[in-house]
Amino acid sequence: FAERLTAAYGAEKARAILAAHRHEAPVDFTVKADPALWAERLGGIVLPTGTVRVERLSANVIDLPGFADGAWWVQDTAASLPARLFGDISGKRVADLCAAPGGKTAQLILAGADVTAVDTSKNRLARLKQNLDRLGLTADLVQTDLLDYRPAELFDAVLLDAPCSSTGTVRRHPDVPWTKTMADVEKLA
Repeated sequence: FAERLTAAYGAEKARAILAAHRHEAPVDFTVKADPALWAERLGGIVLPTGTVRVERLSANVIDLPGFADGAWWVQDTAASLPARLFGDISGKRVADLCAAPGGKTAQLILAGADVTAVDTSKNRLARLKQNLDRLGLTADLVQTDLLDYRPAELFDAVLLDAPCSSTGTVRRHPDVPWTKTMADVEKLA
């Protein structure tokens, strides 16, 4: 992993990236309403995107206030940006492709869209449904390979956050340098 970083970015930047990976990542929450209230309750801050960021959790996520009530979900602030880029989608038909675990799906629903969430994995789609149920949200769920998907009518917008190499998530998933290979990355190209 270090060798690939050095080849891609040079020795100095590679060292800086590796040093950053040694620090625990903050946890970001997308809230359904009132980010300031949830920042106070969770002991965090409100980022300019409206995301609530907590540097260190005081408990397991499921034990935090608001989890069981569906007031928020864990979603990295960077992952929340694509859904925000659509602007006003109220009343629009939107497809969320490769949708699990459902953070962007939830964002689109809260923005007023009629959402169809598509994923190839039965297990991941079940997780998405559990997440939406906890949040009190609904979407049309479709399990299919995208290459075979033929919706009855066109969508007004499509969000595709395709699977990736996970190399940008090392702080949250420190196993990635050992579990992902260049072959994994090349399969996605």
